[in-house]
Amino acid sequence: MENPFIYQRPIRFGEPFCDRKKELEYFRKGVFSAELFCLVSIRRMGKTSLINQLEGELSGEVFSLRLDLSDIFALEDFISQLEKALSLLPFWEKLKNYLSKVLSLRPEFELGVEPLTGELKLVPRLVREEDRLAALREILRSLVRHVEKEKRHFLLIIDEFQNLRRLSPKGEIEWVMRHVFEERKSHFSALFAGSERSLLLQMLSEERAAFYRMVTLYECEPLPLKESEDFVIQGFKESFRQGPKRIWVRKTLEFLGGHPYAMNFFFHRLWREVALKRKVLRSPEAWAEIFEELVVLERKRYEDLNVFLSLKAKELLKAIALAGPVKDPYSASFLKQARLTASTVQKALKTLLRHNRVRETPFGYDVADPLEKLVIKLYRLAPEEIRQLYFRALTEA
Repeated sequence: MENPFIYQRPIRFGEPFCDRKKELEYFRKGVFSAELFCLVSIRRMGKTSLINQLEGELSGEVFSLRLDLSDIFALEDFISQLEKALSLLPFWEKLKNYLSKVLSLRPEFELGVEPLTGELKLVPRLVREEDRLAALREILRSLVRHVEKEKRHFLLIIDEFQNLRRLSPKGEIEWVMRHVFEERKSHFSALFAGSERSLLLQMLSEERAAFYRMVTLYECEPLPLKESEDFVIQGFKESFRQGPKRIWVRKTLEFLGGHPYAMNFFFHRLWREVALKRKVLRSPEAWAEIFEELVVLERKRYEDLNVFLSLKAKELLKAIALAGPVKDPYSASFLKQARLTASTVQKALKTLLRHNRVRETPFGYDVADPLEKLVIKLYRLAPEEIRQLYFRALTEA
């Protein structure tokens, strides 16, 4: 019997996965329409798990190539990772015929390793930045042309996409990609994903950016309450033939704000305790202990995460957490409540937006991470007070 609530790693295709049906259907339709997307999500909101489900559902219908740019520090690294990934595609031998131009762009050679066999060989080396960009353009162009010629749907997935801007701050890589992707017809699509919202918005929404009005921005929102509630109860019923009280599950999910990591942490812990002692499932004391553990652990994490923020930025973050969403952060009532001046708010708000601690929603400015919002609200409470607060919420429900 395996714990159905997975945390500390992405959820693989075929493992218990909560909802996201709307997102999966949206991206599926887009792939078959040769669209370009960007999935934006703060960390631990299930972005990678969602991409895993999409890849799994499309398997057999769509070829996919996936790159993770989280540890890419130079354009050469990006090209090398791209070439290595391409070498694993079933049509790699055919694709190599389209890459003859690339080899002619590289004037020097160095000792390298053949990805498939592990054998040492001489490989062309890029010397100038112009060579690297030209090579990237030809590799991507070869891929797009081959896909369109074969008329087989293809999805290019690039995770931590915002790191391309760090590789080329002026957007040179993005312009190369745009010019190539403009040549696609009806079978090539791409999904970019990233966790740094402010930087991604610059790359996609600024008028001078390469991908301006070319990529659809899709934000990964918190999990919906009803679907999460059903998922949790079903997970326990399948394991123990008995589910927890629905109202307790609902209250817990309301506290956690639809945060996937927090949900899986809490119910992973609870499932583990129930597996040892079944009566824990109906014990509010046991639930309260787990809730306290989660909040205390996350409190330390967010303290470390926000150590770089100024005191005023932290004060504004706290004020938004307590009052948010805040429609007008410059209103007299909010400034009085936050004990900040308008000029201080203006400067601190820019910092919080730039570092993705706060985001602007249709309802106003709010803390970007719902779990951090919870932690801030409970910050002044001692661990035992957190436990008692949650215990009362369950027993009075």
